Amino acid sequence: MNFIKIRSGLPLLNLFGFLCILSISGCKRDVVDIANRQKNHTGMKMVMLLNTTFSPVTITINIGDTVTWTNQDGYDHTVTSDAGAFDSGTLHDGQSFSFVFTTSGRYAYHCNFHTMMMGEVIVGTDTVVNHPGYNEIWLQNYAFTSPTLTVDLGDTVTWINKDADDHIVTSDSGKFNSYVLHAGNYFRYRFTSAGIYPYHCSIHPMMKGNIIVLDTVPGHNEVWIKNYTYNPDTITISLNDTIKWINKDAMDHTVTSFTSLFDSGVLHDEASYNHKFTATGTYDYGCMIHAGMTGTVIVQ
Repeated sequence: MNFIKIRSGLPLLNLFGFLCILSISGCKRDVVDIANRQKNHTGMKMVMLLNTTFSPVTITINIGDTVTWTNQDGYDHTVTSDAGAFDSGTLHDGQSFSFVFTTSGRYAYHCNFHTMMMGEVIVGTDTVVNHPGYNEIWLQNYAFTSPTLTVDLGDTVTWINKDADDHIVTSDSGKFNSYVLHAGNYFRYRFTSAGIYPYHCSIHPMMKGNIIVLDTVPGHNEVWIKNYTYNPDTITISLNDTIKWINKDAMDHTVTSFTSLFDSGVLHDEASYNHKFTATGTYDYGCMIHAGMTGTVIVQ
């Protein structure tokens, strides 16, 4: 058995301090190594999955940059785009996932196993985020930026804590509860029933808001592009009917036939596109900006 010999002239406190310095030096080296890796690889950004959070929660990058997520938790996680743009699959402790962002915009994502884990990648220096996005509410200066927000049935609302202090988004009726939101944390809730939903902050009761959910649906031979999906994703029409697509998202989309029969070009928010179908058959299409978005038209 080996023993450590301590010289009688060396106080135990000094020895403890020496060991602490060694430990801190090792930690510092690890942090510097990570920083150097980012510095030496232009266009590479890193996000850690630690303590059931993404760190940092929001990251801003340039077009063409690569983001690498590394799971440093003792739990399994996923890095899953809300719009289907990317999905890591299950990441065990120590595993990583990388994705190259080639299009500017805002990319919200989450963990499939832990729904309170949410993050966002902002791509492009021209993507300025100085106000809430579509169906987004900021908790800022001890107030909700949109005290009353009107949404459509099936919409998802996102609350983001922009304050330094904690907040909790709580429905007055108990329908939803964010639990504690630290600075930068997100909470999302999808509304599946029409009505008025008053809510408040459980920590700061003077903070109050309302979500008004309208029971609206696409019209006859109409397809809405919303929440990164085509609604309905499959539509059946008669020969010589015309379909109208309307972009209800804040993000740009396209309606592009996989056989090049029709193409809307880029549709901005609230822009629309019409196409008349003069032959029977099944027509598959998708969004060229967001590869996970697909739809089908059946002409009888």
